[in-house]
Amino acid sequence: MLNENKESVAHAIGRETGKPLWEARTEVASMAAKVDISVQAYHERTGEKRAPMADGVAMLRHRPHGMVTVFGPYNFPGHLPNGHIVPAMIAGNAVAFKPSELAPGVAAAALAL
Repeated sequence: MLNENKESVAHAIGRETGKPLWEARTEVASMAAKVDISVQAYHERTGEKRAPMADGVAMLRHRPHGMVTVFGPYNFPGHLPNGHIVPAMIAGNAVAFKPSELAPGVAAAALAL
């Protein structure tokens, strides 16, 4: 959905941060790319892994942490929070997000997708 609405999110970033539109578009592209990277990382790091040891078996299992809180910055109001929110949600965590008070419209534009 982000790719289909990238212009409206880029305009929100530009409007609230004063960034030129080309830079805001770059931020939105980074946000979209983070989704694919996060899905790939999730598959690489989750599941169950076993390794034999001298006195037994070492086992690694994935479990969500539970609650993750993300505070949004002004300088990258879409990309930086997105970089924490997406992986946390893919991993099964609940997320509380507090956007920057200087760029709340970016959060509204990105979360409305």
